[in-house]
Amino acid sequence: MVQAHKRIRNDESSPKDLFEAIKMGKSAIQVLVDDWLDSYKKEQALALLELVNFLIQACGCKGVVTQEMMSNMEHADIIRKMTEDFGEDSADYPLSLSTQPWKKFCLNFGEFLDKLVISCQYNIMYDDVLMDTLICLLTGLSDSQVRAFRHTSTFAGKKF
Repeated sequence: MVQAHKRIRNDESSPKDLFEAIKMGKSAIQVLVDDWLDSYKKEQALALLELVNFLIQACGCKGVVTQEMMSNMEHADIIRKMTEDFGEDSADYPLSLSTQPWKKFCLNFGEFLDKLVISCQYNIMYDDVLMDTLICLLTGLSDSQVRAFRHTSTFAGKKF
């Protein structure tokens, strides 16, 4: 997982990925956005994978998209795999929960997406790889049979 140096700490409570950092809410959102943008500029494929997994985790899915999946599978096949990994017994997902820390996560999730769009609207947003990946993923998720995918991807898509 790509982790910018500002997010890496040696204590047990440090976030292990973007999802955890947003959920914990201990880092400034703009710092997380800047770190991700730096990662994207250095290692595009890994940073994009981190963002895709962040969006999948924000849906409440335990599945993980791998670099191999991103390279060799169509978005529809990735979404199908994540649907299989979702678990039918899970009706609750981060955006549907109003208890802590999820209430804070929802606010931070929206703020992260807003700041990401603002921070890269004049350069990276016009990057075909980023936009094609996000549009295909969010469109596919918004058409999923899983409510958590539909709700979360529609929310995220509105931010973009």
